[in-house]
Amino acid sequence: MVLYVNGQPVKPESIEQEMERMRPEYDRTFAEMNEEERESQLRDWSRENIIERELLRQAAHDADALVADREARKHFDDLVEKNGGRDEFFKNVEGGEKREPEIIADIKAGMQVDRFVRKITELPEQPSDDETKNFYDQHAEEYVQPEMVHACHIVKHVENGIASRELQQEMENVLLQLRGGADFAELCYQHSDCPQNGGDLGYFARGEMVEEFEAMVFSLPAGGISNVFQTRFGLHIAKVLDRKESQPIPFEAVKDQARERLVEHLKHDKLLAFIDEEKEKATIEERDEPA
Repeated sequence: MVLYVNGQPVKPESIEQEMERMRPEYDRTFAEMNEEERESQLRDWSRENIIERELLRQAAHDADALVADREARKHFDDLVEKNGGRDEFFKNVEGGEKREPEIIADIKAGMQVDRFVRKITELPEQPSDDETKNFYDQHAEEYVQPEMVHACHIVKHVENGIASRELQQEMENVLLQLRGGADFAELCYQHSDCPQNGGDLGYFARGEMVEEFEAMVFSLPAGGISNVFQTRFGLHIAKVLDRKESQPIPFEAVKDQARERLVEHLKHDKLLAFIDEEKEKATIEERDEPA
């Protein structure tokens, strides 16, 4: 069966290629779904993507969003150069250099679509401050400063993930000195395998350090010193110098970023509305063979 959009055939391999493009992220997102259902949905979504692209291609062509041959050719030449020259570029292209005219034609069509999309999604004016603030309020959970800690550490690297008794004892002795009021930075310079800045790691949020390290430091109060603990990097002693609880980021601090995101949302909505209109009036069918 061959898919036709307004009488124009779509290459059968296009849907398969789109499925493979989408598959990595799709499989992660829908990992709990039954495999047969997941594959069927992936194919349906890929088919819809291909239909939408074809509708945009046709609309761009009909709207005369012309791209000069020389523009497409330059884009192709730049692409070849970035990929190490013609031999390297065509090495993985099925059909080799005889596909060059087809590739340039596809590039030209893609550039026409990009030009057309920019035109139909152009906004008459930038969103006002009130509109931007409303968008900020609606997405307040996305404008939050995460919980952060300011920590320092002393670390001794271990081989093959196994700490020797001597190394463990050295770190326990360092810990006793710290508990007795010794200067953390001074002991870091004396004992740590990463003594830069006295072991100061600055402020960081969750997700920036290894899991075991984060679990320890985020459980400590400001001023708290950990026991000796191990990560894949070795044995550690950590001290939390300061904590910052999660809190909203003020609108004025992110107004420009919020406006940019709102503009992208509005443009995306305009594009979806256009595609929906094109779908309603389109003839989409599958035939046993090309006409």
